[in-house]
Amino acid sequence: MKDCGRKTSCFLLPWSVCVLIFLSVMLQVVTHAKAYQQTVAFLPSTLPRNNAQRRIRIMTKATVGSDSENDKKGIINGEDGGSEAVADLMSQNQLTHVMINVQDINATIDYWVGRGATLQRYGQGKGAFLGFTENTDDVGYFSLEVAPYPGKNFKLGNAIDYAGLSMLLNFDLRSAAAGEKPAAPSKDVDPNGIEIRSVAAAPGDSFSRFCLRTKHDDPNILEKTTKFYKALGMASVAGDDTCTCLRYTATQQDNDQIERVGVATTLVFSKQEEESDNDRLDYGNCFDHLAISTTNIEKVAIALRATMMSNENKDGDDSNNSSDKKVGIFMEPTLMFGTTIMGLYDPNGYKVYLFEK
Repeated sequence: MKDCGRKTSCFLLPWSVCVLIFLSVMLQVVTHAKAYQQTVAFLPSTLPRNNAQRRIRIMTKATVGSDSENDKKGIINGEDGGSEAVADLMSQNQLTHVMINVQDINATIDYWVGRGATLQRYGQGKGAFLGFTENTDDVGYFSLEVAPYPGKNFKLGNAIDYAGLSMLLNFDLRSAAAGEKPAAPSKDVDPNGIEIRSVAAAPGDSFSRFCLRTKHDDPNILEKTTKFYKALGMASVAGDDTCTCLRYTATQQDNDQIERVGVATTLVFSKQEEESDNDRLDYGNCFDHLAISTTNIEKVAIALRATMMSNENKDGDDSNNSSDKKVGIFMEPTLMFGTTIMGLYDPNGYKVYLFEK
């Protein structure tokens, strides 16, 4: 059978195809270059120009991301990452618990139950949750997580200034109708040396306050602390030059998933006068972390990356003794304990974990 001249055509065909492919590629390059210029032109004017990684991420999503992805993640506006959508998302967060390490977990449980708390969860000596509601799933209520300190070198430190229980805890309407008044504020000490105060508070969570000390070497620490927690959706409800008081203010009327009736637990940061070495912040190893629940950790992470630079601090140091911890993200969203968790350091070096609930 003759080859009908195919030997010649088989060499010419690939070259012609290559030319066509080359022209097609050049056309796509020109088209995408125009799309890139249009994307840059319509980026928010307030977008920080010195954050190259963030600009690249946003431009990529705006250029090649699907409409559904853009609707889901959005573009964070402004240097503070503030927008109505982000503010609304953060306002749904809840301060769920604080974790402390203790010397004697059973003595700690007995103390808190004696103060009226409920043992919400118990892990056979490995850890427990206590609070003034039936369980830790009651949205809007605060719990105390206690865990036995793994070692003999337990050090209370002074990071925890005090825990405040409402004066209304053991006061009912019948007593009020009879003309009785709540007992005067008092102070007590738990088995670990933490001061427990009876404090005046509006009706709400009986675990009224949790107070931490601020760093001592920063004159603007209260302002920085307030800004940090407001970025997480808290409201500044009181404060002066010695303290700042923050809490989540959403109620059942705002969010029907909240079981709490009344005011949520207030997170207080107290600035100490540096009169002696005893007034300097000593992290110790009793305080471990604060925990905040959120409804969408992915969206929260995007918003926080816009306002907080990720740092290289790792979670390997179980103590809070490091004075060089940088504010920001030390752990990106990670699947742990059946949910997604994200780790932050606040301006005082305290760990704050956000988790999706």
